[in-house]
Amino acid sequence: MTTTPRTSGQRVRRAMIADAAEGLRSLSLSWLADTGRTDAALAAWARGVLAEVPVGLAWDVLRVPYEHGPELVLELRTAKVPLGPVLSGPSGVEFLVERETSKAWAPSGTELLPQESLLLCPHPSMTDPWSCNRRCWLVTPTEALTRVADLCAAYEAATALASARKVVGP
Repeated sequence: MTTTPRTSGQRVRRAMIADAAEGLRSLSLSWLADTGRTDAALAAWARGVLAEVPVGLAWDVLRVPYEHGPELVLELRTAKVPLGPVLSGPSGVEFLVERETSKAWAPSGTELLPQESLLLCPHPSMTDPWSCNRRCWLVTPTEALTRVADLCAAYEAATALASARKVVGP
């Protein structure tokens, strides 16, 4: 087996991730429980890599354009509604939402990830600005899930505000 030489920074980061993954055994991982991938996720995080978690078993995932993601998180927090895990990645911002509730989701520019597709999840300590393969949590995983109706209302408000800003200008 060939090993890739690692810089001291990479070795330190992997060691920190491995230590944190070990500590996760005492934390609630209920958001992973129904996926059947809890042990695999812990093992991946201990190796310092993204965990592959199937969509549609415990929750659905709605992806929105990156430019709306942080604003949606703020809007949902301001509204004091349940806010589940939120990931930021190269393809946009991904909200973990209640399963089977997202069938009616259709705003332009958004995407419902297909059932059984794999969501690439960094270790829960990978929050902005820290990332693993350009993926980080904007909202760390908890037992809560975002309700689709709340996300849809926030998305409509955010896109309306963005449109109004374009009309008025900077």
